Amino acid sequence: MLERLRPQNYNFFDLFDRHAEVAHNALKTFSEMLQTWPKSPELLERIVEAEHQCDSITHMTVDLMRRTYLTPFDRDEIRELISRMDDVIDNAQGAATRVVLFKIESIPEEVKKLSLTLTRAHEHVVSAVKMLRKVKKSEGAEELCREINSLENEGDDLLRKGLAALFTEVNDPIAIIKLKDILEMLERAVDCCEDVANVIEGIIIEHRG
Repeated sequence: MLERLRPQNYNFFDLFDRHAEVAHNALKTFSEMLQTWPKSPELLERIVEAEHQCDSITHMTVDLMRRTYLTPFDRDEIRELISRMDDVIDNAQGAATRVVLFKIESIPEEVKKLSLTLTRAHEHVVSAVKMLRKVKKSEGAEELCREINSLENEGDDLLRKGLAALFTEVNDPIAIIKLKDILEMLERAVDCCEDVANVIEGIIIEHRG
């Protein structure tokens, strides 16, 4: 899947876009896994493979920085952007892996809703990342970033409700610990979308002119 992104055939924007695309497909797969659980644990393999692809793209981005004299943005901005993007899929994959390893019997509604919030936030990330190709004409990117910030607040609210439900509706202490861990990793993934939005806003302010 990464053949078209081999050296000499890609640039920074290709890598940003490809990372966002692979991660977004993984997030949608995770949401599908949660909605149909426990019928499709095999979907975890697709999520893990996507996380590995995103790691490869991150490494390719760093390698391209080493080989490129003139970069479209400051090197620290590029490194921060791809790192924050990678944090999203890392946390989502961690949550998905725990669902399977912990042998969760049923998925609470707040977990399902939080995964959908994550997917919606990341959809805006995908769109905002694409706008970086023409950063001086990136009207609308700020609005996308504000939407991501709003969804991060929604994620915080779902985390609070989810934790409250766990401690009032689940009797097994071990199950509470497992589900709490999954909820918090999902919420961190949404937080990471906001981190990406903040980096993008900074790049736009710095380079729009």
